[in-house]
Formats: sequence, C-alpha cells, structure tokens
Amino acid sequence: MSENENKVNTKNVTIVGLIAIMAIFLVNRGVNIVTPAMNTFYEHFSEYSQETVAMISTLPNLTLVIGTLIVGAIVGKRFSFKSMAILGSVLYLIGGVAPYFIDSLYVILGCRLLFGFGLGLVYPLSNALINGLYEGDKRATLLGYGTFMLNIGGIILQTLGGILADIDWQLTFIAHAVAVLSLVCAFLLPEPPKKEEVAKTKGGWLTGPVLVIGIVFFIYMLMAYPVMLNVSVIFSDRLATGAAVSSTALSLYTALAAVSGFFFGALFKFVKRWCLFIGFIIATIGMVMVNYGQDYIVLTVGVGLIGLGFGIIMPALLAWCGKVAPEGKVSICTSFALALMNLAGFVSSFYLSGVAAVFGESVYAPIEIAIPVLAIMTILFIIYNPFKEKKAASA
Repeated sequence: MSENENKVNTKNVTIVGLIAIMAIFLVNRGVNIVTPAMNTFYEHFSEYSQETVAMISTLPNLTLVIGTLIVGAIVGKRFSFKSMAILGSVLYLIGGVAPYFIDSLYVILGCRLLFGFGLGLVYPLSNALINGLYEGDKRATLLGYGTFMLNIGGIILQTLGGILADIDWQLTFIAHAVAVLSLVCAFLLPEPPKKEEVAKTKGGWLTGPVLVIGIVFFIYMLMAYPVMLNVSVIFSDRLATGAAVSSTALSLYTALAAVSGFFFGALFKFVKRWCLFIGFIIATIGMVMVNYGQDYIVLTVGVGLIGLGFGIIMPALLAWCGKVAPEGKVSICTSFALALMNLAGFVSSFYLSGVAAVFGESVYAPIEIAIPVLAIMTILFIIYNPFKEKKAASA
C-alpha cells in the first residue's frame, strides 16, 4: 500500500501539461479583483445600500458554485477538461470585462453572474486534475504549489484592481482580461485516465468525511470573507487611506498564502497530523490582530496571517478530500468541497445583513464572531486527526 502512495496515475502528463494546470490557478482568484475597490464602489453607487453594492463582490459566488458543481458532475464524462476550461474562460472574459462599459449597478450585477459561472467552470479543474492524477505526498506537494499559484495570481489581480480603482472605478474590471491566460492554457491541459473519472463504485460519492470537508471549507470562508470584503472600509475608517493602500494588505494576505502553499508539501510530509490545527490557529491570531489593531502594521500583519492560515488550510482540506474520496469520484468530491467554499462567499452578503440587523453594523461585528468560531475549529483539529491511516485488516 505504501509503495503506491506516491504513484502517478498517468504516464502522459508532460511538463507542458503540468505547467498548464498550474497556470490556470493564476486566474482562480478573479472574484477578488474587485475587493480592494469596494470602498470606491460604495462611493460611486452611494444611492444604493452598502449590502446591495457589496453584491458586486459576493454575487459571482452564487453562479460560481453552480458552475463548480456542474463541472464535478460532467467533466471527464460528457465533457473533457480541455473543453470545459475553454468554455469557462470565454464566459469569465466576457462577464468580467463587460462592466467596464456599463454604469448601471443592476446590469453590472448581471455581468457578474455570467463571470461567476465562467469562473465556476474553470475553478475546480486544476485541483481535480491533481487529485485525479497524483497520490500521497506528491499530490499534497502539487496542491500546495497550486495554492501558491492561486495566491500569486491573487497578488497580481488584487494589486492591479486597487491601482485601477484609484484611477477610475470602471477600470477595475479590465483586470479580468487575465482570462486570456486560462483560455490559452486550456488547449494544453492533460486528461486523466478514463477509469479514474468514470469508474463505477458502490454507494454514492457524498460520504461523511467529504461532507465534513465541505462544511469546514464553508465555515472558514464565511468567517474570513467578510474581513476581506471590508478591508478597504477598515483601513479607510481607522487610517483614512485609499484603495491602493488596502490592496497592499490584501496582497500580503495572498503573498503569505502563496508562501505557505509553496512550502505546504514539506509541512505535510513532517507534520501531516497537525496541518489543519496550525492553519486555524494562525488564522485566529490574524483575526485578533485585525479586530484590535489601530495602526497600519498591526492591521496589515493581521490580514497577512489570515492569508498564511488559508494557504495551509486549503491544500490540507483538498489533500484530505483526495484521500477519502471514493474511487472514481475524485472530481465530484473536489468540486463539492470547493463549491461549499465559494457558496460561503455568496452567503456572506446575507450573513452580513443579519449581523447588521443584530449588532447595528457589519464591519467589525463579523470579526468578533469569527474569533471564537475559528478558535473552536482549532481545538477540534487538536482532538481529531483527519490523516489517520486505516489499520490494515488482518488476514
């Protein structure tokens, strides 16, 4: 069994194919392009409620979830990974860039739905390919590299979004032209062996562990997303800064997430049992710093630590998913976990409305809620070991 632990399930993954898989990660943080520009959007669309304008950022997550679930159900069966990546990239490009030419909030929200669906078709492909093609430490290492690439793309896109927003709010949407990269890479993607994608297995794919992984993803993102959404508001409120400054903090978030993702393979190899505990405790400390910080350094480091935690939590959960997914069901299980993660982004707008109704504001109260929730998750992963090896059955 241990001999096959690091087995590669295909002989046909060329270096070009692996580069294409990694390159597609770069565009997957497209939803966050507008995050540093939110304060600019609030000012431009001041006649609308803040919760309504916030849907520019959160609404794409709804169709992203739908697209992600569709991919899990049909990719590798009715559609190839390549054709799905091409379709998704085209929709991403059209829906993402179109708001540059539009000054109607509701039409922009319609474009954001199209953009989110396109991103949803692209988002799970690289993770599903890695989970389907690789096993063991090799899988964990590549998932970590994928998180690294995901967040490098996030740094570029968030920084660009903040800079463009300070010039003109509509210019922010031009950054979505990055979808051209995924469109080119789509033609170079490898396909996993057919048996891996369509193998018939007894029982369904939604096992208890897969459901738990999806719920953990959902809880983490529901706690973290409002902080990312409101970073520009927090910095403006406490430090009277513009979008470009808050985008620097968001870039540190993605930079540290990238660094932790890059070294995740080594971390997983040596402290596999404690990966999720480490990720959650770091994220909890970051939340505390953002909640109580009153100067640029403390706030920025706090946001960065939340990113550092995410860079460990995401590949750890995906590695756990790859380990427990029923044979032949890797793509649908990975897509389900990522769908719940992104569903939290959409639900967060309603969550913030509920928090505002109860506490009278929706910027700082969600952080105060997130601190104990993430602390509880930290404690749970002290107690529970998700990577415990099953004892071999005695003959």
